[in-house]
Amino acid sequence: KINEALAVLNEFPEGKTSQKLRTQHLTRSTQKSDENERAEAAFRHALDEICPENFHIILEKVVSGTEKDLNIDNKVKLDMTANLTFEKAIAESVFCRTYAEFCWNLFDKLGKFHPESGKKWDKTQNNTGVKPYDFRRPILARCQKEFEAYTKKENADSEDDKDKKRKRILGTIRLIGELYIKEMISNNIINSCCHVLIDGGKPKPDFIQALCKLLETVGKKMEAKQLASLNNIFETLKKLTQDPALDFRHRFMIQDTIDLRKNKWIPRFKEEKAMTKKEFKQKEAREEQEARNRAMHGNSGRSKYGRQPRNHHQSGGRDHRGSSSRNKNNMREDNEWSTAGGSGARMRRGTSDIRLKDKGSRRKLMPTRSGMSRQRLELASSNKYSSLLQTTKNKDSPTTTTTTKTTTTTTTTTTTTKVTTSAAKNLSPEQAEKKIDAFLVEYFAARDKGEVIQCISELGEPLKFGGKIVEKMLMNAVEKKGGKDVMGGLLKYIVSKKVIAKGDLETGYTEVLKNAIDFSCDNPNLYYIIGDFFGQFVCDGSVDISYITVEAMEKYDLLNYGDAGKFVLSVLKSIRTEKGEEAFIEWYKKSGMKVASFMRPKRRSTSDILAEFQKRSEWEVLMCLEPLL
Repeated sequence: KINEALAVLNEFPEGKTSQKLRTQHLTRSTQKSDENERAEAAFRHALDEICPENFHIILEKVVSGTEKDLNIDNKVKLDMTANLTFEKAIAESVFCRTYAEFCWNLFDKLGKFHPESGKKWDKTQNNTGVKPYDFRRPILARCQKEFEAYTKKENADSEDDKDKKRKRILGTIRLIGELYIKEMISNNIINSCCHVLIDGGKPKPDFIQALCKLLETVGKKMEAKQLASLNNIFETLKKLTQDPALDFRHRFMIQDTIDLRKNKWIPRFKEEKAMTKKEFKQKEAREEQEARNRAMHGNSGRSKYGRQPRNHHQSGGRDHRGSSSRNKNNMREDNEWSTAGGSGARMRRGTSDIRLKDKGSRRKLMPTRSGMSRQRLELASSNKYSSLLQTTKNKDSPTTTTTTKTTTTTTTTTTTTKVTTSAAKNLSPEQAEKKIDAFLVEYFAARDKGEVIQCISELGEPLKFGGKIVEKMLMNAVEKKGGKDVMGGLLKYIVSKKVIAKGDLETGYTEVLKNAIDFSCDNPNLYYIIGDFFGQFVCDGSVDISYITVEAMEKYDLLNYGDAGKFVLSVLKSIRTEKGEEAFIEWYKKSGMKVASFMRPKRRSTSDILAEFQKRSEWEVLMCLEPLL
């Protein structure tokens, strides 16, 4: 805006007439800028709402131009539309197919513009040597810019930056592939991308992952249109599977892509795609029915502690596990799935599949627990020797037997505690994370809070991994079905028992908020759930509201798109529910919080904040803050 104003001042020299012209020009420039900002906000909102059910409704709004703010009537707005669509597609790469369909429709139905003036394309004018500017050009330009920035730059970044760039390039690759399927990208461009990624037969590991992702998307179409080129690419990939300099992870990745082609591009697992509400409900009902069936069949014929009784009369006198193992093998062969070092498909001599070579079993050995609690298990193990003593001793001396039993039990328990404490001191973060995952999975099944506290105590004193426990509980609450009530109850319980300290709570929340943007793509309710918990912890004094600062939200990049607002409003709603209206208003005055500071920069007026309160029915209780905004 400053540059535009300076250009106007230079264009019109001083004078009465010039002053008037300057004022008119600046007014028009400001109006145009505000109009573009409103169009950007409206289009961003339309992208947020797009789903299979309302796809055509949203598309019609954008294309028709009937809505004032969604009228794409110049080149600037067209570029903005392409940029926002690109960013949304690579952020939610699972739904790239939907966004590619959206791009194709915008290319087909939106108007064309003059590349220099930016106005609508007029066929009646003399446009010799000038190509019309349509939606295809800016979207391909963004794809090309992102692709070249990744492939040409030397990666000397931190691990976090590398992960972010890897996610972006994989999303970009997926979008490029889907646009190729929609014939918005030519065969030559796809060929060029493949050869850049294959890098003369010695590609970087990250390039291999991107190439495999691209071939998964476009391989079927390339086989129909560019068979010779595809054969050359796969010849190079086969050589790479035998390259000892390449790590096993990427060699397996290449082998999976080769297998995918052999299987006529039909993936082993169903591809995740966008679903309508009806399809989603049907899927949920089907999963619930399957879970009920498993529970029903799983409990039949089991012993008290969940083990199948052994039957030596089955299969002609053999242990019944043999037939079970054969059935599992048959199932795996039907699904074309093989595992090395396990009880899956047998290795065959002379096979070229590097995944079947004996590199040791990769099966994770997880400790299994029976339905008995830890104390009962310890007593059971310690009483084995005591019971022997009891049977061998004279029946006339019960007092001596009892004394011996008690002494043995005490000694065993003391030894167990010493060993556990010693082992806990040497736990690495990776080992601790595995233990945390294991006891949280167990809690979902058994709901034994005492067992969880016992497991946490085994991680060492003082507790070093409290932040990781909180982080895992929050993510389980968000990701697992019914996790909010189960994990929320457990987290409140261990906080009330002072097992988790205030610093651990803040550390866990910090780790979740750092990656909240990525998590929220797959879990839209993330901010509402963790905000609800945080509000309850504020009420019981487990954590201070001063933890939530504008600086922290900016650091985690949560302000620009309203993510910080969702989190803060959920916290305030939870506090309002716990305290009641009058106490909540008094608390808000003393807290020094300003809701507007956490809202999206362009939505900080009182009317915008009140509109946010009305977006979700549960936030309407915050309308009592209106006089304080």
